[in-house]
Amino acid sequence: NLRRLHLRPGEALAVGNTVKTSDTGFAELSYFDGSFTRVDRGAEYTLVALERTDSTRTVRANLAAGRSWNRVQRAAGTNDVFEVDTPVATAAVRGTAFT
Repeated sequence: NLRRLHLRPGEALAVGNTVKTSDTGFAELSYFDGSFTRVDRGAEYTLVALERTDSTRTVRANLAAGRSWNRVQRAAGTNDVFEVDTPVATAAVRGTAFT
């Protein structure tokens, strides 16, 4: 059951929401720790997990189509996770920039 959301700058996504960009659109998602993801045109990006506790920061996403650029803040602890799954690979990083 697909529900189309039209978000304005500053509005929040929830776990399970998917961002689909048009052939001329793009999106930028900012996370609680200062990390961010830019989703290119013609992409499909789903937020799978988002959690922040005293001991853990978790961001997990699935990029089903298209490209994304990610700037990830340095991990503060050993339990911190920033992970993007794609059809061909999974990127799990601890503080870097990647496409």
